[in-house]
Amino acid sequence: MVLHSSIFILFSFLFIAPIYAADDWCIQDPENPPCKGAPGRCTINSDGSPGGFVANTATVESVMIDGLNYNRPYIGLEVNICENARVTENAWVFGDARVYGDAQVTGTAQITGTARISGNARVTENARVTENAWVTGNAWVTENAKVTENARVTENAWVTGNVQVYGTARISGNARVTGNVQVIGYARVYGNAWISGNAHVTENAHITGNAQLTRNARVYGNASLSIF
Repeated sequence: MVLHSSIFILFSFLFIAPIYAADDWCIQDPENPPCKGAPGRCTINSDGSPGGFVANTATVESVMIDGLNYNRPYIGLEVNICENARVTENAWVFGDARVYGDAQVTGTAQITGTARISGNARVTENARVTENAWVTGNAWVTENAKVTENARVTENAWVTGNVQVYGTARISGNARVTGNVQVIGYARVYGNAWISGNAHVTENAHITGNAQLTRNARVYGNASLSIF
């Protein structure tokens, strides 16, 4: 009778328990499983440190060492790589960052803090997305660009070169921002705007339409520059 009860309890546990990887060190809260409960695995980085959770549908490039697969990119313990996302080469994703959708992180890019990379976004080369920044839609952040604090780069926008985007700045639409530009504070760059050189867009300034800024241009305060 005791044996039958034990078997029943065992089968009941197997039926109701969430399906995790055998090694579940990266699952911090079973009540709130990574990747919305999608099947996946906890991983190991090539330096031997425990890595984060990678859904079975996602891709993290691996390297074989002594017959075992390790992450080639560094994936922090609390990181989730979900859905169809890809993280490859020598990228670093750590902190509480998330990469999901069809997003890709490649090169030596770094995603840190609570940053979110999603949609079809690309973060490549030596780009940095940190703190609570988001890159989503079809946006690209590449070269040495940095997006940080609560900034957002969305839709079809491109941020390249040595650009810095921070505060709660937003770059969206088909905007292109390159060179040594800084977009700061509550600034907005959208539409087909193009900003390059050493331009600064700060405070509550808006650049939109087909407007172009270059060289050492400064737009700040509540200014709005729009060309249609």
